[in-house]
Amino acid sequence: MSFNLTIPFGEDRANPNFDDDTLIASLEQNLEIILQNLEIYSILVTFFVEVKIAERLSKTLKKLTSAGHEVALYNISSSVKDIEIVKNNLEDQLQKSIRGLRQKLLRLPNKDIKSLGFSYVSDIEHSNIGFVFRRLKKEKTQLYYDDNLVIIPESLSPYSQLPFNDYVFQMTPLQFYNNMILETLQNEDYVQVYMNAWQFYEKEDLPYKFPFYKKYNLGKKFEDKLIAFLEFVTENEIAMSRMKDYLF
Repeated sequence: MSFNLTIPFGEDRANPNFDDDTLIASLEQNLEIILQNLEIYSILVTFFVEVKIAERLSKTLKKLTSAGHEVALYNISSSVKDIEIVKNNLEDQLQKSIRGLRQKLLRLPNKDIKSLGFSYVSDIEHSNIGFVFRRLKKEKTQLYYDDNLVIIPESLSPYSQLPFNDYVFQMTPLQFYNNMILETLQNEDYVQVYMNAWQFYEKEDLPYKFPFYKKYNLGKKFEDKLIAFLEFVTENEIAMSRMKDYLF
């Protein structure tokens, strides 16, 4: 289980008057909500922090690692050189190795990622309303290796053909989502579940310029759904872990 930590930049920002410091502060508030709920259920996860804001969140990330969670990097648009600088600085600040990199639209060559000292890559898909009408190929949902680098594609329910991404969790009725989890685990070794810290904003406070279909079930509704999901995981004795624990 993992969470993406990001803020909008440029045209993605709903209000151009929002400054970075304000958005980072509000991101940290959402992170507190996530941490409190994870602590209640004694669940450790991986937090993928966007490269551009990682160093500015170093104190908060230190708190995450002290609580036992894993910190990894999420690259949206940074260069290999920028990632290298941030990774090295963050490892010095946290006194922890950063083993994972998440990427979506921009996919760096595996050889470059390996050269930076990462052990695994979490590739996620761009979630828009159109994914409902396409089927992901089965082979894209399995772990594979490239020169000792572990590549982790998105998980996909073989029954509903829906991915276990942020948007599906946000919009799918929880009972249906839970059934997807149970059915998939009957035939698969794992399910990769991920969400975003921005999903804990209320609709009117959302700093991202998103289409209407991404603005439903946010804020308190999303938090309540997460709590119910964590209760389901606990009651069904489903093992939840940090990415690195499962892989290594």
